[in-house]
Amino acid sequence: MLSLEQDTVNLFASLKREFDEVLENFSHTLPNNKFVALENGKLKLKREDALPIPEKTKKLRRVIESAMPRIRIEDLLAKVDV
Repeated sequence: MLSLEQDTVNLFASLKREFDEVLENFSHTLPNNKFVALENGKLKLKREDALPIPEKTKKLRRVIESAMPRIRIEDLLAKVDV
């Protein structure tokens, strides 16, 4: 059991280091990032979609969205977990 606990501690430490490295790299490259920027603490995409979205696709999306009920992710997960 002790080995499993130590392995878990080592795994989380490794993941934290990797996350910190990625976050630091992202923060250093953000000022020159061509795709995203931080605005009011949120990521904002700078570019539109690469391909234009056909009008038929937009219409289909509206039909699907209007037929689907809005639900909070917490409620959905609670229903799935039952």
